[in-house]
Amino acid sequence: MGELPKEDMYAQWNDCKIQAQNDTDTKAVNKFLKLREFLMKYSDNSSLIICTIPIPKVNVTPELWTSLMGFVSDSMPPFIWSRGNNENVITFSA
Repeated sequence: MGELPKEDMYAQWNDCKIQAQNDTDTKAVNKFLKLREFLMKYSDNSSLIICTIPIPKVNVTPELWTSLMGFVSDSMPPFIWSRGNNENVITFSA
């Protein structure tokens, strides 16, 4: 899976009071914590962050999933979660 998130990320996540219930949840939590670390490191001074929403796993509860999305975008610059339908599109504005 790669490098695990830093301990301070786990401490921040534990303040949310939502715990992983199984291995699938734990993997999702670790993925989102690493995403937050990455965004804080490289995008903390950005004017806007646009991030593609990872596709949720079937076994992850909606409560956990939305909590993770909120955790990642909390206390960040303006944040947009974006999702596509696996279709190529061209956006044009005049």
